[in-house]
Amino acid sequence: MVIKICVIALVFVLAIAIGILQGKAQAKKSTYLGFRKLALSSAGSEEAESSKTGPNEPRAVLMDMALTRRTSTIAAYADGTASIYISNGGGYLGGSESYKSIRDAGLQMIAAGHKFQPRMQLTRQFPLPASGDVIFYVVTNCGVYTARAPQMELNQRTHPLTELYAAGQEIITQYRLNVGSKAMKPTLSGHNSPT
Repeated sequence: MVIKICVIALVFVLAIAIGILQGKAQAKKSTYLGFRKLALSSAGSEEAESSKTGPNEPRAVLMDMALTRRTSTIAAYADGTASIYISNGGGYLGGSESYKSIRDAGLQMIAAGHKFQPRMQLTRQFPLPASGDVIFYVVTNCGVYTARAPQMELNQRTHPLTELYAAGQEIITQYRLNVGSKAMKPTLSGHNSPT
């Protein structure tokens, strides 16, 4: 009887622990999705900033990539701000304020997005990429445009969107070179905490 009670108690404790871990993972993914949604709506940019862009000039350019167990979004904004959001709750924010090379990489991605936007489709749906796919979004005052490409073709430089992919990869490279392992855990309140 005592062993049976101990087993029931152990199962109960394990169920609670699993529930807590799942809750934390869900909270991290919600933070990621929140940042991604802000980028897709460009709600993070001020009204004055959006009035500086023409109807089809990018306010933001995003690149979503499916990684082994998570998704990452590289976001560049018209003012040169560049961020990386990761679905496990990590990411990099604010580097373009401290490092010119990150800001330049963000502006390079905006320019590439502007170049490729005419070849993209207008969309109102923003799915996460399937394994092996990369999805690009160009946010303009006239709407959001999208295109997708197989990551293998982008890595082999055989896809027409390779230049846009390379611009997103340059943001990742500049964060690695300048910030290194000092990744930030983004929060929707706007405050960051070191990992």
